[in-house]
Amino acid sequence: MCIFIIVTNLINIRLSLTHNTGNDQSTSIDNKSDGYYVLPEECPIRNVSLAETPFPKTALASYPGSGNTWTRHLIQQATGFATGSVYCDSRLFPSFKTGECVFDGRAIVVKTHRWGEKTRSRYQKAVLIVRHPARAVLSLFNLMRAGFNKHTNYTAFNESGWHTFADREMKKWKNFTEDWLSNYTRKMHVIIYEHLKENPRQTLENLLKFLALKYSQRDLDCAIWNQNGRYHRHFALEPDLSKLYSLRQQLEINAYVANISRILRERYAIEWKFNNPWN
Repeated sequence: MCIFIIVTNLINIRLSLTHNTGNDQSTSIDNKSDGYYVLPEECPIRNVSLAETPFPKTALASYPGSGNTWTRHLIQQATGFATGSVYCDSRLFPSFKTGECVFDGRAIVVKTHRWGEKTRSRYQKAVLIVRHPARAVLSLFNLMRAGFNKHTNYTAFNESGWHTFADREMKKWKNFTEDWLSNYTRKMHVIIYEHLKENPRQTLENLLKFLALKYSQRDLDCAIWNQNGRYHRHFALEPDLSKLYSLRQQLEINAYVANISRILRERYAIEWKFNNPWN
């Protein structure tokens, strides 16, 4: 009899926690990855729609290969609103068809890899994603050679074209990141890719607050459950970046990163934490 009562009580507690339909502050029970638990059937991939009442036009700006597509997926899963883009990339249509090619306030944010005064002036608000250039440039190389969620055959890095590509893109990363951080004068929220990867739930919640969106704890739970989507590339084992980049390139990247770290600290009170790519 005692055993039956204990088991029954445990089942009742489990049901009340996982099927709570109360207010927005209701929280489900712990999960093994991010501190929250939901069942797969409770979190289907969310259908999204454009806003009937336009949002402030908000840039989701990043150097390519910095997690823009992944961030769009997280926003959509947490809110149900479509994210937009200044591009029309048919490869993204399975997940982003509703907002791809939409670059006005009907989309909650608008993806862009562009910089400069003409671009910045188009947006009332901005979200900037910053990723370490050694990994962002590598990610872009993979994207161009293999697609969104696949990897380049690493014999390609023995070709002379890799170092030319890396030299060019390192400088683009520097110019892009410095421009947005130093010259955008309206409200801007900075996402550090490495922080997003380390703590996606808290980073996403901070972003939603900046966007002034209502959300429930269950919305966050399900967004994290479905966080990978179709386009998030995973390395089974990251390549040795100290062998991909020459010593000269490593020193240049270190200088670029030191400068961006200083701007983040002085202007945005952000301490950029990342794993040393050369170790």
